[in-house]
Amino acid sequence: MSKRKTRGAMQTAEYNVADFGAIGDGRTLNTSAIQQAVDACAEQGGGRVLVPAGIFVSGPVFLRSNVDFHLDAGATLQGSRNMEDYPELDVSGQDKSDGAWRASLLTQPRIVNRAQLHYETAWRASLLTGHNLENVAITGQGTLDGAGDVWWQAVNERIKARLKAAANKNFESEQSIFKRPALILFYDCERVTIDGIKAVNSPCYVILPILCRNLAINNVTIRNPWKAPNTDGIDPTSCRNVWITGCHIDTGDDGITLKTLPDYVMDESGQAIPLPQISCENVVIAGCVIEHAHSGACLGAEVQGGIRNVTVSNCIFDGTRAGIRIWRYPWPGGFVENVRMDNIVMRRVEWAIYISADWPVNNIMNAPGREDTPVFRNMHFSNITAEGARIACEVEGLPKMPVRDVSFSNINVAADAGFKIRDAEGILLDNVAVECKGPALLVKDARGLEMRRFKAPAPPAGLPVIQLTGVQDAWIKGCSAAPGTGVFLSLAGEENRDICLEANRPANAAQAQAMADPAPDWFIGTTAYTGSLMRRRSGDRNPWLPVTAAVRTTLQGVWPPERIDRIDAIARVEAGSRTGVDDAPAGDQRKIYIIQADDIAEKLVIREDGALLKKINDPTFTAWGYR
Repeated sequence: MSKRKTRGAMQTAEYNVADFGAIGDGRTLNTSAIQQAVDACAEQGGGRVLVPAGIFVSGPVFLRSNVDFHLDAGATLQGSRNMEDYPELDVSGQDKSDGAWRASLLTQPRIVNRAQLHYETAWRASLLTGHNLENVAITGQGTLDGAGDVWWQAVNERIKARLKAAANKNFESEQSIFKRPALILFYDCERVTIDGIKAVNSPCYVILPILCRNLAINNVTIRNPWKAPNTDGIDPTSCRNVWITGCHIDTGDDGITLKTLPDYVMDESGQAIPLPQISCENVVIAGCVIEHAHSGACLGAEVQGGIRNVTVSNCIFDGTRAGIRIWRYPWPGGFVENVRMDNIVMRRVEWAIYISADWPVNNIMNAPGREDTPVFRNMHFSNITAEGARIACEVEGLPKMPVRDVSFSNINVAADAGFKIRDAEGILLDNVAVECKGPALLVKDARGLEMRRFKAPAPPAGLPVIQLTGVQDAWIKGCSAAPGTGVFLSLAGEENRDICLEANRPANAAQAQAMADPAPDWFIGTTAYTGSLMRRRSGDRNPWLPVTAAVRTTLQGVWPPERIDRIDAIARVEAGSRTGVDDAPAGDQRKIYIIQADDIAEKLVIREDGALLKKINDPTFTAWGYR
């Protein structure tokens, strides 16, 4: 059942799954045969398990130490479409199907508030799963196919049921949870390599390493449809010493995301039980291309264990909702620190850079005696180009814990809106060029702002290039006003202190400096909405989903700006194609826009000529068309 493959002076034991009875016909369930090959390889001290060319259907396979699970060129390991083939695990790692599994995945006590453990959505055994292993690899030029459509359809049905339950005030039904497997799951493993494979159609997260050390993910291709829910590409969680290089990710959720596990849980009596705070740290991300995801490089949202020592370089983010996103929700505490991102190109993103430690206090899951505020500090962004963005950059701290020590150097961004910074300390902008349609920089409630060689076009009449509100200790040096500028620098309100201007070139401005009332924040919905969220749900392959000027005018007249800023889905459909949307006559070729904000309380149906057809308040009706 095994043979020796000689490579120079080294001999590697190779175990072909076909020798153990696996049949690559795309129909036969091969779980047992493939598992036998893995076990035999491990029992002989390790080696390579070979999946040859063919389509091998399987349920979850549990890897072992010192095993290289190798998918040959032309080989596909395809997940079974029978959900019963995937043992359901609770958070203590027990297999609910027969009461036993190879090992306990988690040692935490049973969590009553399930929302506190985001990863419970993944607690079914994955197609390839490893626990407490060392020297384990998944390699080759073959494909892992999670057959995820059966899971996505079930999720959509669950969402419909939850919306209906919420409408009927049946909150018990609304809280139901549907567990899905990841495609690859490693928990508490040492020296893990994933190299060369193609991973497609994952039921949930694609590669989910948790509490792993010395993890290398190289040259991996990940593809999931844009409508596939929660299909994050690579999510190292509380991992240490991680290399992610040369990967191409095109998926329906975040591309590469660093996260941490909770540092406390609530027991059945409602008491907080502390858990070790285990950070995600020492991470290198380089040479990756990420498309159509919610973010290119994301740190968060779960940061309560802390994220530190991260570099991201030489990457391209194309059509992602955010290019770079560093944020948290909804647990208290945590930190993100020591981050460097360099040599990055983006296009067609909503946010080029988004940094937010803020979260509504009433939505924070407080444990007794816990500090609410996270620490965000020491982050540096350089040599970044972004075009076709909706927002150049947002930085949001908290009054009692500002975002600290952040620098932006050699940045060129073309966006609808410029930089917006609030509750921050120690911010540097050096050689930053922003091409936008409003103020290029709005700063509020900040200390220690330094600007050098800042460039921006003339804003619309009545708006400044730079506006400072409640800013203390600012140094603005070597900046230029473009021809046609009205006011270069606006000092709004009475709280600005110690503002130093040196060697600037304001000659092209009508006024170099003026006192003014605070200008309104930019209106985000100026010309278009983009990002994978709208594109996935509408099914529109166009990376931009523009609304006409007439639709925009109607939208502005019906919804306030703060609700427009929270638009999370726009569907553009043919007249008469959606039941309950409009009663278009036969042959009507006009487009209809269905627009909803993230609270989905009210949807607007607007014809492309600006006619408001109706408002829909049915919570089971959504822009992306669950019915």
